Amino acid sequence: MTDPAIQDLKGHLMIRQVSVAAILLSCGVFSAQAQEISVNKGKWTTETSFVGTAQMGDTVMPVPTEDISENMCIATEQDSKFSAEMLGLEGCTTSNVAGTSNKISFDLACTQDGIDMTGDMSMSVASDKNSMTGVINLMSTVAGMEISMAGAITGKRVGDC
Repeated sequence: MTDPAIQDLKGHLMIRQVSVAAILLSCGVFSAQAQEISVNKGKWTTETSFVGTAQMGDTVMPVPTEDISENMCIATEQDSKFSAEMLGLEGCTTSNVAGTSNKISFDLACTQDGIDMTGDMSMSVASDKNSMTGVINLMSTVAGMEISMAGAITGKRVGDC
């Protein structure tokens, strides 16, 4: 498991997973969807943490934890709405979208740089719309190696922009 190509692949997949989470939290332009959640406008701080494993046969290697902190301004009504369609990343599709006024969940299928990934995601917003939590799980099998990633997302409104 110390093969440089495997290390490069693991690094590449980690960057992709972090990119999905970062886009989820910072993108605010979506198509109109019946299944969407919204937060209050204002200054938000978010924390995203990813952990994962790569397994080949009986050998299991942890993928280094990746933590991202962001501050952002949600200034418009449009920016405050989140739908499954917002994950319109190149090569990704969403399906099985389900939701309520405070929670949305869906399945993901992505092909990025020839690597197929599948998984699911859910986001919940508190009833006062001033905090949110989410989880994302993605898996892939590449060259006999099973890679699984789990992400946790938290966010809270911390004031006005």
